[in-house]
Amino acid sequence: MQTARISEYRSKLSSFHRSVLDDHEPLRIIGGARGDVIVVPATDYERLQETISILKDRATMNSLLENRIDTLSKSAETHAIEEAFNDVVESTDQ
Repeated sequence: MQTARISEYRSKLSSFHRSVLDDHEPLRIIGGARGDVIVVPATDYERLQETISILKDRATMNSLLENRIDTLSKSAETHAIEEAFNDVVESTDQ
């Protein structure tokens, strides 16, 4: 993460703005006693908010987990079938 003091940020605003938008790397502006702020592209911020919303929704998370388990289970089944098929093909080739 880039960092800049507030005075540097003021003097190079356009450059920092372009950098944050182009690189999608957050910029921490050090503000001393007033505190720091983080500058991120609006699209990145919106995606973060959407991710937080999904993580907070128990029903959505359960659904994602169930889908992941189903996918892994099907993947394991497919892998077992492929191995069995390969064993049959290898034994008939000999």
